[in-house]
Amino acid sequence: MLGTLAGRVRPPVRTHLANARRLRGAHPQALDHRDARLAALQWFATVVGLLSSAVASFVVLA
Repeated sequence: MLGTLAGRVRPPVRTHLANARRLRGAHPQALDHRDARLAALQWFATVVGLLSSAVASFVVLA
């Protein structure tokens, strides 16, 4: 839901490109760190989602 709201306000690809353009001059590696942090956060959210769905299925089965 948050993603759709953010996408409606401003497309994420365009903001990502704008951030890349802004960061490229001052800190060439800042974008890499940001991408790594986002990837780690996405992976963590995926793992938490899988665990919570597994727990929910166990609760339903029990």
